[in-house]
Amino acid sequence: MNYKIIQPKDFKTSHWSGGTTTELYIYPEGSDFKSREFDFRLSIATIIINESDFTPLPGVDRTLLLLEGELELIHEGHHSTTLKPLEQDSFSGSWQTKCIGKGKDFNLMTQKCNGTISVVKNDTVIEPDSEHTCIYALNGDARVNGISLKEGSLMVVKKSKKG
Repeated sequence: MNYKIIQPKDFKTSHWSGGTTTELYIYPEGSDFKSREFDFRLSIATIIINESDFTPLPGVDRTLLLLEGELELIHEGHHSTTLKPLEQDSFSGSWQTKCIGKGKDFNLMTQKCNGTISVVKNDTVIEPDSEHTCIYALNGDARVNGISLKEGSLMVVKKSKKG
């Protein structure tokens, strides 16, 4: 198992009209989110205003997992949902999406690949079944396959190539 741990000091935070977004990881490494040249991106957004519109991201599939607060997501012409902590919604970045509520969410954005978000408990053993598995320590320190992961850090596991 090949892995690396990314510390919070290495994350990139930027501002948007509704709050802040902290990029935890983007692949391929060194990709640029603004130019939309990435396969996948993990980030945490903090929403500080009660009503906001998501940035249109045509060609990008999104999964949002709520960490704090309560959000209503209205995807015009598609569906609406109200999220409470640890609930998630998947949608197309090309949809016009309005967000009502304040909170903090974990985002997975994909293009050219597929991905899922799962919530796991401490002292986890993983057997990667995809090229990348990313583990974020949200509340407290964690142990993954016997490796310590400090709160707020991200572990990126790359599946070992056989052959």
